[in-house]
Amino acid sequence: MKGLVLLVEDDDGIAELLELNLGREGLEVRRQRDAESALLFLKRREPDLILLDLGLPGMDGLEFCRMVRAERRTPILIVTSRREEVDKVLGLELGADDYVTKPFGVRELLARVKALLRRAEPVAERVRRVGDFALDPDAKSVTRSGRPVDLTAMEYRILEILVNAPRRVFSREEILARLPESGVGYERTIDSHLARLRRKLEDDPKTPRYLETVRGLGYRFSGGS
Repeated sequence: MKGLVLLVEDDDGIAELLELNLGREGLEVRRQRDAESALLFLKRREPDLILLDLGLPGMDGLEFCRMVRAERRTPILIVTSRREEVDKVLGLELGADDYVTKPFGVRELLARVKALLRRAEPVAERVRRVGDFALDPDAKSVTRSGRPVDLTAMEYRILEILVNAPRRVFSREEILARLPESGVGYERTIDSHLARLRRKLEDDPKTPRYLETVRGLGYRFSGGS
């Protein structure tokens, strides 16, 4: 196996066990002891898998899972001593891909890790599909129902932010903060970009199905449902 695993675990003994066995499988492991540190790590690097304990100091593992899933599709394997079914169900509903209860068998855990990494591999096709739309992050291109949509680089980046977190509401400030260019302008500039996007993407820009305005809060991509 190859890849980077982010291990979020405050128990030193369990962390050492996991680091040793995952390392033997050829995986690079980076360990963080709490959710806050793990979120900072995710700003610097993109792991192939997250191994997550729920009983963390500070921010709870479930809240961390929710925050991660709002912005990325990285596979998440929960490893926890919590045995209540409600915790398992809630973790899976918040976006975790699998769940292992402590104490666990190392072979079983490694098998689950391998399965999640294999499942993520066919992301050789990295095209993001939502509803009628397909975004190709490598080509920085968009199609709708198979037809190319001519977007500027800035329009593409704004659409990508919204599409990567369907139904999540982004304020103008949040969108602006996620744009790499410092010369984007001020917050109201986002309104102009969204207006042009609607003209290019919506059947009726005045009653948008995809790029919705949430009054007083910001914008979201609805998926057209």
